[in-house]
Amino acid sequence: MSGEEEGQDLKGGSFSAWLNEDNGHVEGDSGEGSLTRAMEAMDLNTYTPDDEDYLNLMANRIQSTWYENVAEFEGTLPPPETFNIQDDLETGYKTPTTNEGSSQLATPVTEPVKKSKDGGGFFTPEGGEGDELDAFNRAFEKHLHITEEKEKDATEKTLIILSPLSYKHVFSRLWYPKRYLSSVVERPERLMACAVGIAAAKVAMPTEYSLDTSTRRSKLTSRHVRRVHGSNWGKRLYELCENSREKLSKKEVEVPDDWHSGDIYLTTGTIEALEGVVGAVESAVERLFDPLDSDRIFLTIRPPGHHSHPCVPSGFCLINNAHIAIQYAAIHYNITHAVILDFDLHHGDGSQDICWKLAGFTDDQHPDDNMGGPDSDHEEKQATTSPRKRSTRSRTKEPQETDKPKLPKLGYFSLHDINSFPTEVGYASAENIKNASVCLMAHNMCIWNVHLEQCDDPAKFDQLYETKYKVLFDKAQTFLEQGRKTSKEQFRPMVILSAGFDASEYENVNMQRHAVTVPTKFYNRFTRDAMDVAQRYAGGRVLSLLEGGYSDAALSTGVFSHLTGLANAPWNEDWSNKTLAKEFEKGCKLKYIPPSTQTWISQSVMLGRSLWPYEVKEQAIAASTNTKSSTKTVDSLATPSRALRDRNKRTV
Repeated sequence: MSGEEEGQDLKGGSFSAWLNEDNGHVEGDSGEGSLTRAMEAMDLNTYTPDDEDYLNLMANRIQSTWYENVAEFEGTLPPPETFNIQDDLETGYKTPTTNEGSSQLATPVTEPVKKSKDGGGFFTPEGGEGDELDAFNRAFEKHLHITEEKEKDATEKTLIILSPLSYKHVFSRLWYPKRYLSSVVERPERLMACAVGIAAAKVAMPTEYSLDTSTRRSKLTSRHVRRVHGSNWGKRLYELCENSREKLSKKEVEVPDDWHSGDIYLTTGTIEALEGVVGAVESAVERLFDPLDSDRIFLTIRPPGHHSHPCVPSGFCLINNAHIAIQYAAIHYNITHAVILDFDLHHGDGSQDICWKLAGFTDDQHPDDNMGGPDSDHEEKQATTSPRKRSTRSRTKEPQETDKPKLPKLGYFSLHDINSFPTEVGYASAENIKNASVCLMAHNMCIWNVHLEQCDDPAKFDQLYETKYKVLFDKAQTFLEQGRKTSKEQFRPMVILSAGFDASEYENVNMQRHAVTVPTKFYNRFTRDAMDVAQRYAGGRVLSLLEGGYSDAALSTGVFSHLTGLANAPWNEDWSNKTLAKEFEKGCKLKYIPPSTQTWISQSVMLGRSLWPYEVKEQAIAASTNTKSSTKTVDSLATPSRALRDRNKRTV
């Protein structure tokens, strides 16, 4: 069934034969005839008997939406349901209750919102912790009236963890030309676009996901961070971020001269963001290995991490989030093997580099840049990532600690564009290109790289996926199978996804200079195949970490597709409709006025916007209603990027 056919935009669709999406009005007369036409538009003959339950569910959803719109128009709508949020301090749940005398059209799915295990929360105008998740929950109950879907246990759901501290990392060279400022792509708004994709998944499959936040902060000198970056890198970042305040106030570039200042930036808020990333990663790993919690977790964090080398930042990345997660799991949960499956457009040169070094190999060109533990002295050098060979130096040693676990065996598997950063002609060395093409299974590790091809034909892409791209999962399974057979300790693996969405067909043209793209459904398919690997070897445990993806359309649709994959849901071709990407993109702008008649798309947008931090929602309301926003200064979101720029603020 084509997503472009009128009236067949069903599972999660907008029922375009009923709703005029251009003006947002119900077509035809108010009354039962409109509902009849809506049901006829569903074209029941396109479904098999297996879909009967779903059609009944959608009929209930349409009935409720129709009744609400028509009754409101005629002035007969019963008093709206209101909620008093009561905190149950003993259980950590927030239970919605209705006021006496209130009416409801149907019994909504009531999913209690967990309080963050680490005290998480978003920011209120007073600077405390707010209840964006509560707002999301109330909005979800208001918009969706569902009676036939059974609530699932936490272990059956995909857990989505939001990191509000990640908004603190902001490009702050405010004296740069406006044209330059508008070109900054690694920006807080990326998380806002992710929120729309998250909400869309929740609307499409209401019982498949749970949400939480993390404002937990951990030091960049923590043991698991030192295992990845050595003892001095965290200290260096603290020093540079602290010094950035004075440098920026003097209109000086705040990063060292040998860093790529076009990609890397720092502020005092960067420390909060990075410590928040480490804390969120810790929380995610803890919950992943909790038998009473979810075994599928998606973590929305920034800045990304897969370009970060042990002590060299690159490609927007300052610390390597995936490897930090692995080492935290090694220390606390004794994992023996870890697999990173990376589907970002760009090769994760930093992640691959760290695999070499944690296996005990060093650069022949930079032998001092090793993984020497908390007392080692990393040299700060620009990344050249030369070919590796066995070092003439002895293998590096971990800290001499009595409770030290053995380092896990590592596998890195990447699907990327060989023509893009860091292997783009004009930037890359021959060594970069060689490294992004390595295929090796030896020396107790596995590195396997596969190159994306230009392809805009769906049938050919499916063939490429089956014959070329899918080999990554075969190699990952071979690596894990060998580990299971040869491990001297109890085999305990971990599967991590480096989830980048910049290969999306909807990514901006500057990022897609070489026209190497994947269709939106790719993220569902890749994720489901990764889950199959995890199910076979890792007890189904999958940790997904946000990497790249920079346009609103790429992020919102990509995250949506990825989350449907984590729910192991088959892809619905209606979700590939370009209208979906267009409407999601509109919904990511500050100025957004939803249609008077709701579709599932507009519901998704409004729910996603309810997850935005308070300060952003305040600006969005002002933009959408043409009223002046509060004069309150918002330091945490004073960003020069196109959507959040505060034109009245010029301090850092």
